[in-house]
Amino acid sequence: MPLAPAGLIALGFVVGAFGTLIGAGGGFLLVPVLALLYPADDPGTLTGISLLVVAVNALSGSVAYARMGRIDFRAGAWFAVAAVPGAILGAWASTLMSRRVFEALLGMLMVVAAVWLLSRAHRPAAAGMGPAVARPTGTGTTPDLAAGQGPGGQGAVEPHAAAGPAGGAAVPQPADGPTPANQLHAGQDLAADRSAAGAARGRTLLRGMALSFLVGVVSSLLGIGGGIIHVPLLVTLLDYPVHVATATSHFVLALTGWAGVAVHAWAGTYHHGLRRAALLATGVIPGAQLGAVLSRRVDDRWILRGLAFGLLLAGVRVLAAAAGA
Repeated sequence: MPLAPAGLIALGFVVGAFGTLIGAGGGFLLVPVLALLYPADDPGTLTGISLLVVAVNALSGSVAYARMGRIDFRAGAWFAVAAVPGAILGAWASTLMSRRVFEALLGMLMVVAAVWLLSRAHRPAAAGMGPAVARPTGTGTTPDLAAGQGPGGQGAVEPHAAAGPAGGAAVPQPADGPTPANQLHAGQDLAADRSAAGAARGRTLLRGMALSFLVGVVSSLLGIGGGIIHVPLLVTLLDYPVHVATATSHFVLALTGWAGVAVHAWAGTYHHGLRRAALLATGVIPGAQLGAVLSRRVDDRWILRGLAFGLLLAGVRVLAAAAGA
């Protein structure tokens, strides 16, 4: 049953808050809900509405993330350059798909991504939650891994002390290892996050651009924005810290989402559904601001778990709809 205006605004708020929290834009939540509420709509209409709302969400969330200093603008700009052609191609292709094929592809993508993310979120930081962060020892000369080993896996880091900034005075550490702040689980060490992101950019920029093109195609094809795919790739394949990945993905989406919107506008998609999109966007803007604030207080592993469970729930429901259940 279609939602009343107040319901659409409330839905937009939830999508904006949760989508910005996990850097996914929220389209992966919005598209399945729209598909259930408006069964007569074709895939082009559903993806067009979702992309417009997600683009507004990404723009609002990016403003908040920029104030926090979380966005890797240099890498994000290059990723966007690669993703825009993909977004245009995907938006055009979405107008040619049947509803059942659309739902089957969307559901399978969601379930696979959910299982992958759950497997990563249950590993310790050194085993796949992003890069191990180099930290100088008390001598200030040999970089050891935050996971507790020196280069080549030899030699444990002294558990009771770690060097201060630039190899300065040692900072006391508890006997059972570094503090959560030093492990970056809560994303509070912004300087270390930026350093890790810069190192990742230098090693993986071309690979990241190639992946961003594919993300642009799939995201616009299914109307999910792209963060739901981009964030896991940035974290697991490109070694970005989770909190930088979510913010940078949002920035990329703020640029590429509008390319998909332009294609849908040119194709006439918004002759039907523009009022719905406007009401959803009204809720998305304040929701995105709340999501960015919450992201500073949430452990990165919980962000991935929330992302995975949301994906799994929505993916199963979409697959059921595709099967005619």
